[in-house]
Amino acid sequence: MEAHPQFKAWDKKEKLFKRVNSIRYITEYGKSTFIIEIQNRYCNEFVTAERVDLVQFTGLQDKDGKDIYVGDILQFEGHKDASKKVVTLEYGMFCLGNDSLWHYVSKNAYVIIGNRFKNPELLNTGENDEN
Repeated sequence: MEAHPQFKAWDKKEKLFKRVNSIRYITEYGKSTFIIEIQNRYCNEFVTAERVDLVQFTGLQDKDGKDIYVGDILQFEGHKDASKKVVTLEYGMFCLGNDSLWHYVSKNAYVIIGNRFKNPELLNTGENDEN
């Protein structure tokens, strides 16, 4: 079985996540761009990359079994004063702070408390380790 990367799209216009059905790279009239097919309530819509922020599924889940995407904010469960960290993609590796995401999630102690798009206020505490 072949694994394919999975994405969801943060719609900057509507301020919510949408399912990504396809991503296409096209060249027209000498210009190249990405066209993303997103799932709307009743039909699919084709938008340019400027309209959305794509976030990739890491293939990992938090302690509660929720899928972890780039941009998710994780916190060590049971420690309300613990620093919050944002999942990033650095040099082809999913990271949490300066370390591999796998290093943290394999300990089964982190939970998703939000993401940088819907909950930016979670990162304005002065305590985060965001890159």
